[in-house]
Amino acid sequence: MSLIRKLTGKRCAFVLDTENTSYVFSVTPSGHLEHLYYGEKISLQEAAECEAFCDKREFENGNSIVYSKDFPDVLLEDMCLEFSAAGHGDIREPFVSIVHPDGSRSVDFLYAEDHIDSEPSDLTTLPSSYAEEGKAEHLSVIVKDGMLTLELHYRVYPECDVITRCCRLVNHGKEQIELDRLMSTQIDLPFCGVAVTSFHGAWAREMKKHTTLLTEGKLVTESRTGSSSNRTNPFFMVHAPNAAEHSGSVYGFNLIYSGNHYSAVEVNAYGKTRIISGGQVTGTNLCVLICAILIASVGLNTGSTAVIIGAMLISPLMGSILAMAYGTAAADYPRFRRHLYGFMIQLAISIAVSTVYFMLSPIKMPSSELLARTQPSFYDVIIATAGGIAGIIGSTRTEKMNNIVPGVAIATALMPPVCTCGYSIANMR
Repeated sequence: MSLIRKLTGKRCAFVLDTENTSYVFSVTPSGHLEHLYYGEKISLQEAAECEAFCDKREFENGNSIVYSKDFPDVLLEDMCLEFSAAGHGDIREPFVSIVHPDGSRSVDFLYAEDHIDSEPSDLTTLPSSYAEEGKAEHLSVIVKDGMLTLELHYRVYPECDVITRCCRLVNHGKEQIELDRLMSTQIDLPFCGVAVTSFHGAWAREMKKHTTLLTEGKLVTESRTGSSSNRTNPFFMVHAPNAAEHSGSVYGFNLIYSGNHYSAVEVNAYGKTRIISGGQVTGTNLCVLICAILIASVGLNTGSTAVIIGAMLISPLMGSILAMAYGTAAADYPRFRRHLYGFMIQLAISIAVSTVYFMLSPIKMPSSELLARTQPSFYDVIIATAGGIAGIIGSTRTEKMNNIVPGVAIATALMPPVCTCGYSIANMR
C-alpha cells in the first residue's frame, strides 16, 4: 500500500502514513494548504472523510482580517496551515518572509500542482534525509505567487515513524527579492496547553533538559553561533504536559543541519499552536549596513556627491523605515516595536562605525558635503513629505514602479546625516 496518497474530491487531500502515524492536509477552495491532522494512525479512503477535520465558519471572528471578499469565511489567523507568510491576515510567526523591491512583504502562495514519486533528494550540496535502501516515498507540493514558486517536499520513513520536510523557493522573475526567512517545517496544531522540552547548556555540560508549559505567547530556541552548538540543540519536543516515556502524545522535531537555527512554538488568540523550525541566516544586513556607512563616510570626507549617492542606494535603513510604516498603518504594533528596536540598533551602529572612521581619517577639515548636512531647513521637510507621498503611490499601485523606492532613498536618505554625527563626535565639533 502506498504511504503517500492523494484523495480527490471537492477538496483534494494528501495523506502520509507511517506504521503508527498519519499526517493529513488538504487544499482549500481559496487555494491554501490547510493542515488537518497529525497523530495516531487513522484510516482515510475518501477526500470527503477529511472534511471532518476542516475549520468551518460562516462569518469572521471579531477583528480578524478576512482573506478576501470572494472567501469571507477564510481567516488565515484562525486556520491550521502547512506554511505561512506575511500579509492577508496571518499575524503569527511566518514560515517564509520576503521583501519585494518596493519594500512590501506581503505574499500569497496558492496551490498549483503536486507530484508523488520515490526519487531521492536532489539537495546534493545540503544535508538531507535518505533511506538506506536508496528510496523513500516523496511528495512535492508546489504553490505559486506570481513569478515566485515555493516547493514543499515531504518524505516518509514508515519504520521510524518519521516524516521529513524541506522547501525550496524559486524566483522566476527578473526582479530581485530579499529573503528574510525560509523555514524547513511548520505544523499548526488545533489545540494549546502543550509543554515544550528543549535542550540547552554550554561546553562540557550540554543537553540539559528544560520543559516549559506554554498556554499563551511564544517560546523560541535558537543558535546564532554558526553551528548547532552546545548552547541550544536543534532537537526539541512538543508534548502533552503529562506525557511520559510510554504514554501521552509527543511530537519530536530535529533539524538535519549544523549551523544557525531557529525554532519557535507559538500559541495564538484562538488557542492554536504553531511550530516552525529551520536554519536562519543572520548578519547580511549588518554587513551591507557597514559597507554603506564606510562608503558614505568616505564620500562626505572627500566631498564626493556620487559616492554619497551610492551609499544612499545600498543602505538598508529604508527597509526598517518601511516596515515601521507598515506596522503603523496595519496597527501591527508588535511588528512596529520590533523594527523600531532594529532601526535604533542600526542608527547606533552607523554612528559608532562612522565615528571610528573619522577618528582614523587623516582628513580633518569638513568638506562642503559635510557642512551641507549641518544646516537643515524647511525645504528638507518639503522634500521628506514629497518623498513619502511618492513612496506611498509607488508601493500601492498595481503596476509596480521600481524607480520610486531608489528615488525616495536618495532624496530622503538618513545615512549621510548619521555619518555626519559620527564626524562631529570624532572631531569634538
